[in-house]
Formats: sequence, structure tokens, C-alpha cells
Amino acid sequence: MPLRTLVLECTDVTAVVRLGPGEAALFLPDSYTVLSQQRAASGAKYVEGDITLWLKGDVATLTISDHPLQCKNNRHKAIWEDAKLSGASFRAVGNESGWVLLINHGRLDFSYDYGQSQLRVTMPEPVVDRVNGYSSYQFQYQGKPVVLKISMKNCSDTMSDEAFESTVEITLADRQFKGCGKALY
Repeated sequence: MPLRTLVLECTDVTAVVRLGPGEAALFLPDSYTVLSQQRAASGAKYVEGDITLWLKGDVATLTISDHPLQCKNNRHKAIWEDAKLSGASFRAVGNESGWVLLINHGRLDFSYDYGQSQLRVTMPEPVVDRVNGYSSYQFQYQGKPVVLKISMKNCSDTMSDEAFESTVEITLADRQFKGCGKALY
């Protein structure tokens, strides 16, 4: 089973859950606990001490010290949290054709054309322009010039209307991709 990340928005708290084979890592605002999977008549049930997490699709019950909380997975937030937990330090997205950029441990992963095309390279050294507030990465990929520019300019995703801290532009040969991104802390 591949790792899966959930962001559970519960009655009183938001919890991040990272599901792996036979266990669930539970990140609460003030604690971290690994729960073991238990047999369940339906859904997936995880237990450790006085904490029980019972998942049924995108809804869950999180019980802490006999206090049950009703929760729902926020899929949009889970995508960003998954990138962070996978080690990415930066993630960006764009539309028309849909694309995703991840910067992860010195590697650049760029998936475009709605995931049909992928580019993976070791990150080159950036050219930093502190006056204009951007970093630029230039390299060749399969004989094609690539330029990634990350500007510290606020950006609004036109599809989700979500605000981001960075504007991202990627030029791959003669194609231009524009979108928004943010650092993952």
C-alpha cells in the first residue's frame, strides 16, 4: 500500500494523518502518535493507547480520551500536506494545461499536460535577483532549454481563487507555463 495523506478537519481540531502499511501516523497540533491498524467490520480502524481513528472513506471519527470528534478529509489540503511530508520544500500548480512542480531534496519534478508528460532533473544552482525578488533556474532537458522563475509576488490561482506567496513561470522550449506556488514548511 503506498503512503496516503489525509487532512482531517474535525469538530475541535485539524489532524494530519499519514497512512502506511498497517499503521497511521497522527499529527495533532501538540503531539505525534503512531497508531496500529486493528480489525474492523467496515472502514479502517487504528488504535494507540486512548486514541482511536476510524476511517470510512472521506469521513472519520477520531476519539481521544473517550472524546469522539467527527472529521472530514479536506482533499485539497491533503495534496499539499502530502508533498510536504514526502520531503518537498516547494510546490506550485498551474492551469491550461494542468501542471504541478515539486522541488524535493535537490530534485525538480515537473508534471504537465495533466500528468501526461514529466520532467525530472537535479536542481541547478539558482540565479538570485534580490532587487526584483526572484530566483531563476536554467538548464537543458532532452536537448531543450528550460527556465524556471520563482518570483516573490503574490499570486491567485484562477481555478481555485486561492492566494499564494509566489508566482511561478516555466519555459520549456517554446511552451510557457504560469502558475502559483508556496514554500512548504
